[in-house]
Amino acid sequence: MEINYIELFRKYKKFIIPVVILATVISIVIVYRMPLFYRATTKIYVSDYENIRATYAFLKSQEMLDRIVERFNLVNEFKVKNSDRARDKFLDNIQFVFDSRFNIIEIKVKWTNEEMASEIANAFVEELQRSYFSPALSQLSSQRIQYENHLRDAELELTNIQNNPPQGFAANERLKEIIKQIAELRADIVFGENILISQKATSTEMALADFYLGVLKDVKRDNNKLNLLENELSNYLNKANLPQGEVEKYLYLKELTAYLSGLRDVEFKIVLYKNLIDKTKVEEAAHNILDLQIIEKAAPPLEPAGPSRTQIIILTAFLSLVAAIFLFLLIEYFKNTKHGK
Repeated sequence: MEINYIELFRKYKKFIIPVVILATVISIVIVYRMPLFYRATTKIYVSDYENIRATYAFLKSQEMLDRIVERFNLVNEFKVKNSDRARDKFLDNIQFVFDSRFNIIEIKVKWTNEEMASEIANAFVEELQRSYFSPALSQLSSQRIQYENHLRDAELELTNIQNNPPQGFAANERLKEIIKQIAELRADIVFGENILISQKATSTEMALADFYLGVLKDVKRDNNKLNLLENELSNYLNKANLPQGEVEKYLYLKELTAYLSGLRDVEFKIVLYKNLIDKTKVEEAAHNILDLQIIEKAAPPLEPAGPSRTQIIILTAFLSLVAAIFLFLLIEYFKNTKHGK
């Protein structure tokens, strides 16, 4: 028994067309009530293969998911009773892609708010770094922050001193250079002496003998240079244009000496804190257990990732047409069977 589909459509088009239109309208209403969602992606690289496997497993672990749930208060966000249900819902919004060829992990987060999507994706990396950093790193980071604060204070103090010189005093370029070199040498000497003390406290290996001798030579050389510069500064003060009168001369010389000493001390603190900051950064890098690099940090997406409304509407219309035709094929089949055709 052959079926003429064109004749079938003509026969039931009064029913098929309304069904397709109704299904399409319903799909339009539903799809435009669905919230848009955004997708943000963070990419990280881990150099060691064993570490990246452990990292991938930890990212998907319950501990990590619970941290994110708590950090962003997802129990309230999803309007559920407890963190277990929030975690289950959260899993529907995240995806981890592990590329073993290049040791890259992609963290993809789907969310109805573009800012939230990027924040959650980046939060995974932040929590990962916090977990893998050694306890000593936290102390080093605190020290570095303290040094940076001291450096800012010293730079403000320097600006304040430079803006308030003794009356009638103007430093020439050579004097500025002398003060700066004295500050740098003093900082280098203190820094070198601290290195020697710390190295001797942590190791007694003879292999470090050359290192000790090298640093000692640097310290002695810097001390000799410092003495020469101090003498040059004293000569400058002796040749300075001083006011007439012993009392006036004494008071002006005292004020000028205090001013130059203050400049020298502040310059010394600035150089010393810069050295300490650089040293602490090197030590921070050494205490980083996981060699993790952020290849691509998640940024708020500019366009929504879905739902694809046009595709859903077209697909609904097509499926409703196919379903209607199939339904009326069955009707025709049973009619023909009943009449013995």
